Parts: sequence; C-alpha cells; structure tokens
Amino acid sequence: MRLFGKVYSERKNCFPSPFGNPNDFVNLVSGLIPFCQTNVPQSLLSYNCSNPLFGTTTNPYDPTRTCGGSSGGEGALIGAGGSLLGIGTDVGGSVRIPCHFTGAAGIKPSKMRFAHRGGGASVPGKPLIDANDGPMAADVKTNVEFLRHVWGDIDFQSDRDPYCPPVHWNESLYSSEKKLRVGYYVDDGWFTPTPALQRAVFEAKRHLENAGHTVVPFHPPRLPKVMQLYYRAVCLDGGQYVLQKILKDLIEPTIRVQVVLWMIPVWVQRLLSYPMELVFPRMGVLMQSLTRDTF
Repeated sequence: MRLFGKVYSERKNCFPSPFGNPNDFVNLVSGLIPFCQTNVPQSLLSYNCSNPLFGTTTNPYDPTRTCGGSSGGEGALIGAGGSLLGIGTDVGGSVRIPCHFTGAAGIKPSKMRFAHRGGGASVPGKPLIDANDGPMAADVKTNVEFLRHVWGDIDFQSDRDPYCPPVHWNESLYSSEKKLRVGYYVDDGWFTPTPALQRAVFEAKRHLENAGHTVVPFHPPRLPKVMQLYYRAVCLDGGQYVLQKILKDLIEPTIRVQVVLWMIPVWVQRLLSYPMELVFPRMGVLMQSLTRDTF
C-alpha cells in the first residue's frame, strides 16, 4: 500500500504533530490528506460518543447502539467505509473499544512512541498515565503500513520532542517467525466479559496455537488495587479540572454520574464508599480512588 495522496481522518482533539500543525504530520507520511475531524464524548473520559455540540455518534451497523469511545466518531467513520485511515488517542481503551464495536482494527502504541508536543488532553499534567496516538483502519495491514512509514522516520518527531524515543521501525523483528509464549485470560475478576468476547479470546488462542505459539492461562493480580490506582492517575485532582469546565457548559446525560461523583467532597466519598462497596463493589473502589492531589 502506498500512502501518497491517501485521505485520512482524525478524532476531534487529536494533534498528531510535534508542533500541533497537521501539515507537518502530512509531510512526514508522504502526502496523507486530512479531510475531516470526527466526534468525541464530552470530557473524553467515556466509552460513549456524545456531546452537547455535535450530538451523538451511533454505531454504523446499528443506530440503536453506541460506536464506543472516546475515539468513537473515528471508529464509526471507518466502520462505515468513510475513511481509509484514522488517528485516535488511547488511555484506557479509547482506540481499541471503538475499533472493537465497529469492526475496525486499531493499535495503541506504548507511551510516547508518538510525540506529544503541541497536543492536547482532557486532563493536563497527568504524568502517571498518559494517552498515546494510534492508527485506526479497516484492517491490520493498513495500520502496519502507516506505522512502518512514521516510525521509519521517527527522528522527525524525536528531534522535536525530547520525550519521544528515537526507536525506528524494526522490519526484521516484525517479520520474525520466532515462536512466542503468550498469556491469556477470559475473566480478570473485575469486568466479566460477555460470552461472545470470551469466545473471541478462545478463537485467538486457537489461531496462535495453530501457528506454533505457546499459549498459557494467567490471572492479572490485584485488579481492584490496579483499578484504584488507574482512576486516581486519570483524575489527579479528583476530577476538579474537568468538572469546572463542564459546569460552565451543557452536561451530556451519559456522563452525569461522573459529574455528580466529582461534585461530592473526597472525604464524603470515602465515608460512603464502604456501604457502597457492599452493594456495588466497583463503585465503592472508585469512591476510594479519587483524591485532591497525588502527594
């Protein structure tokens, strides 16, 4: 696949350039033409895709269902065949979930594999857990071709952003036929997957085994504590930065539970978390997570 003159789309708040200028990014990948920006949820901290300004983006296969979030508009456009390639951002699934919901393919690279200089974020100054740009396309091959181009000339980004490592695309590693040892699980004890998702894991396991790889079961340890630290790292100030922004605007109904939680003083959350944990364990853990600072 040649990338010359191909059109691509990007999620509304995505600035995939070390300077915040899309033209620099277009020049890097040999003539990609940005033609639209796509919808995102209010606050960017949601697995839906709705906001008071542009409304709700639905699933291209069933308008009664969500396209996922937060890069939901991007997933919907690609799933509907409206774009060859898109750029989303991902902290806790914002590329992967919309791709899953819309039948697309997406990759969340490791932290800082793309330069963030000039970019934006829903919660600024959160060094403990960070979003990263990632490609979204109808198939894995298109994502690979995109990454092969942009990481083949990674110096363009690393020279302008000291946090972006100059790690180039490694074709020999990508093409290696070395057999791997891969772990899998179908229930992490926190979010129990639907039967369809569990079946997909077993199908992937079977394909890996047929290719000669070793696949072993494992169970992620201490998930409640991990999720508690994750929530705390995403909202470093207990959600106050996002809350103050949202209170000056119309509030999207799909995030009202988040907004109400952010409005409750932290000490009250802690007090209510213990009885809440008996009824809704995940909500109880969340109410024990938020804090005013990270000291």
